[in-house]
Amino acid sequence: MSNKESYYPNIYENGYTFSRIENLSYVPHVHTGIECVCVLAGNLLATIDGRRYSLHKDDICFIMPYHRHSYLTRQTSDVLAFAMLSDEITTRNPFFSGKYDLPTPVFRSGKYSSHVNTLLGLLLDDHTRRSNATTHIGLLSSIVGYLFDAAPPYAIEEQEQSLETRVMLYLHDHLYKPITLLQAAEELEISQFRLSRICNQEIGIGFNAYLKSMRIAAAKRKLVFTDQSMPEIAESTGFESLRTFNRAFSEETNTTPRAYRACHKHKTSLNFRPDEEG
Repeated sequence: MSNKESYYPNIYENGYTFSRIENLSYVPHVHTGIECVCVLAGNLLATIDGRRYSLHKDDICFIMPYHRHSYLTRQTSDVLAFAMLSDEITTRNPFFSGKYDLPTPVFRSGKYSSHVNTLLGLLLDDHTRRSNATTHIGLLSSIVGYLFDAAPPYAIEEQEQSLETRVMLYLHDHLYKPITLLQAAEELEISQFRLSRICNQEIGIGFNAYLKSMRIAAAKRKLVFTDQSMPEIAESTGFESLRTFNRAFSEETNTTPRAYRACHKHKTSLNFRPDEEG
């Protein structure tokens, strides 16, 4: 299983993923692919490269590669989120290479083509969700194209990754297995003190708390998108034991993993792969 498959259990073979998510909240992170969050209802706070954006119904947030971002739902939110993550997808499109940026990462309601809403509706349609990769990638690419019509990407000078970005990418790729501050520091070739300071001061959350939060997010996906057992989910998201997983999950969410699955699995629109019956 690849790192991406471990973290995104609903990722398809062609390296894309899309899902409907309730009350999206997520710690600061960076990735090499693109990500798009479309607000269907409620309100969402997105922080991108240190700037905060309040998103409302029909607003769209588009994250280009290597941009630090996080999400927070204060009350309620209902979003359709998709990402295109595979090297094949991102290298085939020069705009996804990290050499281009957008004038703005936020597309306000009414400031982009109405065709985008039509395409989003198709993605939410039962028949389309059970369709094939060609249909899915075609719809996702069309959405991206219409957004780029509204705010064309522009070329930027390629820059060396900052240490903060390297740390976030590394932890994102290694959260699925137990890892200590010492191990991470050695592999990143920096001191434990420097790594701890980057997490606390630059990212804004301690090393262990950061890993725990990302692991819980990965566990939430597995609870909703798979039928894996609790021990399987605990092990595959880097927790040392089922007991540790249950305690961490309850601390983070104020509910148990089983209760979370029971509450959210039937509410999540896209909790299956297209080759599954349903």
